[in-house]
Amino acid sequence: MWNWWWAAPLLILIVYVTVQALNPSHSYQSASRSLLPETYVKWLPYSTDADCTWEALGLLATYAAMFWVVCRCFRRVTECKALLMVLVINGFALALVAILQSVSGEQKLLWFRASPIPEFMGSFVNRNNYAAYMNLLIPIALALGGCFGETRLEARSKGHPGYLFYFMAAVMAASVLRSGSRAGSVICVLLVGCWLWNLVFAGSDRAFGSWKKMFLIGSVVVVVAAGLLVLSGIKPVTDRFTAPVNEEELQMRENSNTRPAAYRATFEMFQDHWVYGTGAGTFHRAFPYYQPAHLAGFWPYAHSDWLQWMAELGVLGSVLMVMTMGGILQRCVRNYRQPRERVNDSPESRVLRQHFLPALGFGVAGVALHACVDFPLHIPAVAVLAVASWALVYQSS
Repeated sequence: MWNWWWAAPLLILIVYVTVQALNPSHSYQSASRSLLPETYVKWLPYSTDADCTWEALGLLATYAAMFWVVCRCFRRVTECKALLMVLVINGFALALVAILQSVSGEQKLLWFRASPIPEFMGSFVNRNNYAAYMNLLIPIALALGGCFGETRLEARSKGHPGYLFYFMAAVMAASVLRSGSRAGSVICVLLVGCWLWNLVFAGSDRAFGSWKKMFLIGSVVVVVAAGLLVLSGIKPVTDRFTAPVNEEELQMRENSNTRPAAYRATFEMFQDHWVYGTGAGTFHRAFPYYQPAHLAGFWPYAHSDWLQWMAELGVLGSVLMVMTMGGILQRCVRNYRQPRERVNDSPESRVLRQHFLPALGFGVAGVALHACVDFPLHIPAVAVLAVASWALVYQSS
């Protein structure tokens, strides 16, 4: 499991962030909400707030430990399948709650807790983060359906529990569309398309009997998701995607589109600290000094995880992070591109390679794409699920 191509950059990155925390360039004063300069070693990595960087270091170590634990504890196909089934069933329950809350017009999280913003969905304060979480689970639900379909044919059983997982996937997809998250909705459609592409060009016909049945199942999932969306109300979706009806609405949308200004300010922050960054986890401390006047309110995230990490870690830290992820991805891609049908592969291993690995890979790619325009990987629930998915791909490929 250990590979120095990714482990060495990861260990160096942990040391790098530790040095940042031990070498603070400023101290944060909560009373005045300002940063006061301190004496520090300028040629070493530094942080504008050591407390925030220590917290970021703890998160990094936690995710690394979780990656290792998943790789060690879920090595068999039956164990992976059991874990994924639990996650999908939990996601299905969350999707039902989210749809019921949205339809009922409830203004409180889970009907009892006030939400800081009106755009919450289910148990998530932000609907975009909810969509990112569900998009990680939708391909897995579809893969479980295909897996049970193949098991049914091999056992010559008349029952097909896979249809239940197709229904769960449809409900989760409908909840993503219902959330009104534009990036989440587009990625959801792409993920379902990638799943169908994998079935047609790389899957096993035994799981479905014929290509016609593949497309039939895919069509049923899409139709059920669309039907649930129509029944629950399609207005929140159309409001997010339709063109403005008048000049007043156009002006309101332009004023609310604050991401480009935030991206420019974040890039300016990176330019001023391009070597070492401002310190891991310190975006919300440093950004107020670059925040334009028309960007009202508190910005804890840049709404682009990759850009935010670049500003916090600088060029050196970003290179280490890319090398770590690239080393893990290299093994996953290399092993996955080997012939699907191996002579010494067991039937369970073939099912894993044909169904679960593509689904997990599609989900991780989807959340990485979503992180370009939002901050899903700064939400622990989404980050933990993404790390676990990546670990399953790594140790199973």
